Parts: sequence; C-alpha cells; structure tokens
Amino acid sequence: MSMIIERKCLDADVSAPLSRLLNVRNLVAAGALISSLVVAVFPGQAQTQKTEIWDMEFTGKGDPRDAGFKGRGINGATYNFYDKFTNIDVVPGWMTANGNPGGSFYRNSENRNTRADGWTAEWRLSVERNGQGLALNFNDDTSLVKVIYDAPANTVTLEDYLIGLEGNTQSVSVSTTIGERAVHTYRLVRQPDSPTVELYLDNDPAAVASITPWPAADHGNEGQLEQVIFAHSPLNAAWDFFRYHSGATIPGAKPAPATSTLRGKAHDGYRTCVITPPINNEAILDGQRLPDVCTDGQVMKILCARGEYEPASFLVLTERPLKNVMVTVDDLTGPAGVLDSDTVDVRIAQKFYRVITWESVTMPWVLVHDPAMYTIIDRPQKWATEITEENWDHSGGHTLEEYQNGYTKTNELNKELIDTNTLQPADITGSRQFWLTLHVPEDAKSGSYRGDVTITAANAESATLTLEVTVPSFDLLPPRFEYSIYYPTQLERPTTTDGQREKYHPVTEQQYLAENRNMAVHGCLNPCLYAGPEQDEAGNIHFTYLSRLLDLREQAGMPKGVMLYLFDGAGMILKTGELTEQETQRNIEVARATVAWAKARGYKGALFMGADEYAGSRLHAMRESYASVSEGGSGIWVAGGRDLVTDMADVVDVPVFAHPGALAVDRLVQWQVDAIAWLLHPERSPNWDPEIFLSPYYQNLITRTHEKGNKIFTYFDPQGGQPFPEYHRRHRGLGLWKTGIDGTMTWAYIHIWSKTVRTDDPAVKNNGVGHSPNSFVLRGPAGPLDTLSWEGYREGYDDARYLATLQDALKKAKAAGKHTGTVARTERWLEDIAVNDDLDAWRWEMSRRTELLLQ
Repeated sequence: MSMIIERKCLDADVSAPLSRLLNVRNLVAAGALISSLVVAVFPGQAQTQKTEIWDMEFTGKGDPRDAGFKGRGINGATYNFYDKFTNIDVVPGWMTANGNPGGSFYRNSENRNTRADGWTAEWRLSVERNGQGLALNFNDDTSLVKVIYDAPANTVTLEDYLIGLEGNTQSVSVSTTIGERAVHTYRLVRQPDSPTVELYLDNDPAAVASITPWPAADHGNEGQLEQVIFAHSPLNAAWDFFRYHSGATIPGAKPAPATSTLRGKAHDGYRTCVITPPINNEAILDGQRLPDVCTDGQVMKILCARGEYEPASFLVLTERPLKNVMVTVDDLTGPAGVLDSDTVDVRIAQKFYRVITWESVTMPWVLVHDPAMYTIIDRPQKWATEITEENWDHSGGHTLEEYQNGYTKTNELNKELIDTNTLQPADITGSRQFWLTLHVPEDAKSGSYRGDVTITAANAESATLTLEVTVPSFDLLPPRFEYSIYYPTQLERPTTTDGQREKYHPVTEQQYLAENRNMAVHGCLNPCLYAGPEQDEAGNIHFTYLSRLLDLREQAGMPKGVMLYLFDGAGMILKTGELTEQETQRNIEVARATVAWAKARGYKGALFMGADEYAGSRLHAMRESYASVSEGGSGIWVAGGRDLVTDMADVVDVPVFAHPGALAVDRLVQWQVDAIAWLLHPERSPNWDPEIFLSPYYQNLITRTHEKGNKIFTYFDPQGGQPFPEYHRRHRGLGLWKTGIDGTMTWAYIHIWSKTVRTDDPAVKNNGVGHSPNSFVLRGPAGPLDTLSWEGYREGYDDARYLATLQDALKKAKAAGKHTGTVARTERWLEDIAVNDDLDAWRWEMSRRTELLLQ
C-alpha cells in the first residue's frame, strides 16, 4: 500500500529508557535507540521578500489538501503532519514524506505558471540521511522540470524531465550539504519569456544551477504540462513549506548583520542596550553578533500587578575594562505616588560556563548580587581529562579530543556559594547583563511610575536608563493550572546514616525552607514530595517526617488546599503482578490513612507515585497494585506514555507525559548540533514548542483523560536547566491553556540528589561549579541561586494569572449584562490567539481588556 507519511505513536515504552534519573548524556544515548530514522536540523533561514504573494502555499501545518492540493496514494490511517523523521509528534510545521512509492501532492491544470509571465517556486527541505530520489516536478505551459536529491552524494540536481531523450544534456547537479542532517531553502525561478530555469539556494541572489528544458509539446509530452507535484514519498524528506506564484522573483540579498559595537547607546567608553523582552531564547554570546532583543532603547517598560514579580534587563558593553561598576535605582514616582527603590532588586546575569549539547558554552545564566563567588578560568575540568580512548563509549560522531575540547574552562569557586542581599560593585570586561526584579507591594496604588537606573564606574562617567512601571487597577487571581515540579530532595534527619548522606546528599532545614520559599515566589506552589508515610516497629502508620516537610512548606508560603503528590511508604506495596490479600489490605489501609491525614491538615488529598515510566506489559502488570490504592480512596500519579490514558485511566489519576520535543532534543540535537548553533537558532531544531500538543494525536489523549475525570501534566517541558527561558515561559502559560493540559511537573527544581556546592568538596576543587541541564537552580549552603530559565517559569505562571483574571472579568461582565460588545470582541480575540503569539503583547492586551471589562 502506498503511503505518504509514516507515523509511530509516542509510547511510554519509547520514553522509558529516557529515565530522568539518568544524566543528560545517558539520556541522549538511550534516545538514540528510539529510531533509526534520525535527522537533526540546520536549516537555512528563509528570508523571502515580504512583498511576495503566493498563489499556492502549504505552510507545513495541517494537510496540503486543505491548501488546495490533491493527494495521491495517501494512507490516511498512517500519515502524520507533525512527523519529522522522528516517528513522534515533535516538530510542528513540518510534513514528512516518508513511505512506499506512489505518494505525492499535486495540482493539475495549473495554468498560472507560464513561460510568458515567468514563475517562482520555493520550498524548505530536510532529506533523511540516506534519502535519494525525486522531490519535485514543476511543469509550466512549456517545460517539464524536476528536482532530485541524493543525500549520500550531497547533491541536488536540477533536470529536464526529458533528459532521457537523445542529445538532451539539461541536467545540473550542485554539491551542498544534504546528508549531514542539513536543511536548506530552495527556489526555482523562470524569468518572463526566458528559455532557462534557475535554482537558488538559501536565499543567495546568485543562482547555483541553470538549465534550458526542451519544449515538452515538441516531443509528445504535452499531456504532462501545467502540473505541480511535490513531496514524492520515496525520497524520505521533511518539508517545512512549499509555495509558488506567477511572476519571477529572485531571492533578496541577506542583510548585513549588525555588529555588537554599534548596538545600544554610547556613553563614556561603553554602551548600554535594553533587552526586550527580558525572557527570550536569544543567547548573548561572546564573539557573536548581539541578538535582536538587545535594543537601542534606553527605557525598560514593565507591567506589574500588586504582589507580582516582574523582570527587566539591560546589557553593558565595553571595549576597555570598567572598574567598580555599580547600578542603583531611584524611587519610582508617578501621579499615584511612590514605589520605593527597594522594590527593585538588581542582580547580575553572571556568565557561567555550562553544558549545552555535547560541549559547553559561556553565557549569562546565574543571577547573583555578588559576582566574586566564582570566576571562569581557562582550566580543563579534571573528570573530562581522565577519559581515555578505552573508556570513551559514546563519541556521537565526535572524537574524544573534540569532546574534551568542550570542557576546557572551569567555574572556579572563590568562596562559599552564599550570595549577598544586595548588588556588589565589580569590574566589567567585555559585557555584563544586569537583571532587575520589581516586586510591587500589595498596597501599591494603580498607575504609572518612572525612575532612573544609574550605572556608575570608577573610571568612566555615569549613564542613566529609565524604568517605567504600569500597575493595573486589578489584582491577579490564581491560575487555573497546577504548578508542580519534581523535587528529589531529602531532609537531614537525626537517623540519617553516613551511607545515606553519601548517596542522597540531604539538605538542612535552612536550605529546605529557603528552596521552598524560592519555589513559592516563582509560582511553583506544589512540588512533589520525595517522601511518604512511615510505620513504626509495630506497623503503626505515622506521618512524622511528612509533617515536618509540610511544616516547612507552609512556613515558606506554599498554600494548603492542593493535592499532595507523595511516594509510597508504611508498608505499601506497589509491584508488578498479583498482590496477596494481606498486601492488598495494607495498601488500602495506608492509602486511607494518608488521605485522612492530608485532609485533616487542610489538603484535598494525597496521591502516590506509581512505577516511573512503565509501559506495555510492565505497566499493565501494575493494575492490581494501583487498584488497591484507588480502593483506599487515594490514587496514582506517574510519568509515562499513552497507555496510561488508553489502558489505565481507571487506576491512574494524573498521568505525567514527557514533552515529545524533549525526546527529540535528546536524540537529534545533543550529539548532532553545535552548541553555539543551537543557542543562536533553537527554532531550527526540534524543541519544546507547545504546538506539538495540538496535534490530533495528543489532543485525543488529553480529551480522553478529561473524559475520565483525570488530569494530565507534562514534564521535560523543558527540563529545568535547558537554556531557553522563553520555552519555559511559553509552555507554562499560553501553552497550558491552548493545549488543554492541566499542569506542569517538569524535571526538576534541582537534579536528583544534587550536592550542595562547597569550597572543601574535592569534586568542586577539581571540576569547579557545575550546573545540570535538568536543574532550575544552583544549590548553595544557605539557599539557591536562580537562573534565567527559572525566571521563565515564573513568567509563564504570571501569564496564566493574567489569563485567569481576564476570564473572570469576562464572566462577571456577562453575568451583569455589561460591556456586551467588549465581551464579544474579547472572546473572539482569545479564540484567535495562537500558541506561538508574542507573549508580552498578549499579556499587555489581556491587561487592557481586563481594565475595560471591570469598569
């Protein structure tokens, strides 16, 4: 049977090897086993002229037949327009032509493309590593043109369809990177009345190939004219888009990149740039052009409700060292009054040498008041130098030397990782990003406020930026989603043994309280607890340890009234296979006692963690254990895949799905993509786009979960330390709403059993301060240090609060019969919001509409 798209569903047995208890490198090694059809992406960024209007365009989303094309040989049961060689829904906006011969999309009787008027066709394509074959037939009213790819040979061929006729030599092959998981933008152009057809590559205005196809009618092939056929299935290629129009347009020249030295406003030997928005995916890297978020503006604008925390950021660039640089903020004043200067906390987004893919990069990452706590030095990390060829077990296509070159610097700890309460003066060489966090008091009056932000240095004149704050008239409501997180942390106890300390690295009560306070002010109000009920020697159930943990949580500001996500304990048995009658009764007894205890403390109840990432027969074998917990009035929360919904929904209350983008990143990026390339263009690779969950496959699972009365969460959405703050924000606000997911429980606040960073730790002395791609924060002896990704989490939470407040205002206005026009327009506007819309614009507009509805 012919097919155009091959689809393999994301099963828990796919994600099971990707256990979050492994480190990232092992995650990638496991992920590489998932599929033999592996393609990472290095697309040439499409830069077509904005004035072009396309007669036909398939954007890569949905079905080409919805755009006016016809389908040939499509097996509707198997094609999936979110598949990009990964066999799971990981790259929205790409269609994978991947199957048996005979599949394609086409337009026949396409009479708009003529030799007289000329025409233009453009597409963006990635060919599977062994892909060979025909991709496109473009037949106007005169000629038959085809484009052929050969990934092993790294060639693309522009050819006359009549090439087989004697004397026809109209075939040109162009060498370009195809077989190395590359993506390019291709353009065919026929100028008006021209005998030739030209091929352009990656928006370069110079053609790379040109042929003069023979007139088809002269050789008896007029029946094939006026047809366009693309996405021939035997090639195995992923299409980002395909489009064409009448009239010839060659690509525009690429704009010259702005240089970092010309960005921002000039001062006495240095420049300043306001970073807008502060939460973004555009890394600021030494030696690279400044990203577009580094603007010439000198005013930082913040929308911040009462009780909310909101960021602003700016960059200082200098060609000579600046000495003892300090940033101060004046009181913010306006018609409504004054916001004291101490409502603004100034920190440094300090550069940190951290793991990105298979190599490390220096980038602004850790938020500190005192930059003297650590220094990046040119010294290889000892663990990397000790790897030998004999024990180098995963080159990922890289040599050991290449891998070791990814760890040539060290974050040397100068003193204990205990931050000061306020910003400390420090020298600047090159650039430094400053991070402002405004916390508007609960009693502040609504209105506009402005104040100066002053930069001083011992060897340069001062500079002044402006901070402009808008405090809306309304207070924010809680979000309608659940904000949890994996928090694999143990508390030091009197009974803790040396062996347990060595394995679990428990924290002090001071640290536990500080970390929970940190989570609370970032909107993470219900982390899971790596603890459960206990029993004494006589078998009596007690909650001594859990009670202490909840005491600290509540002291930190975390609310009651939520569901507790616990581990088993007190003799509860969760295992595959049948339970004895005694085991069943014990499970019921422990579940019933734990729920009663939780409710007595003011919580909704308690759920127990099931067998992590089980699937298939192993998961099915857990049914009896899970059912016994349900019989006791509790339930199960557990990470896994689709069969948690399709097969176990009656005994699993909260399935936690791994974001499929994370699985693709592990498999297709970790070893295949250069770290700097990934940081500069994350959109070109598989990523954590929440639109993935809008695919029919996932929407079906989400709907089925809700039909059972259950909730569905996600993790790895992204992992805590992944270096793209906007993805963290987008998924946890707009993404949760538009996809219908009920909450986030990503891995992890801090990676499992992370040690406290200490100066006397031999590992720290040898390897410096590290940061796991799985962790939102660094663990210091007195409390955590924030990172930019953690600030993204909070912004997603706040987006959800603005949404909840607007939805409540709509409800109240409708109930009162007020603002009927505004209500209708706002409901349409919300319906039209797309999951990838501008987040700051969305938030400001929600605020504006809320103000109107509450009048």
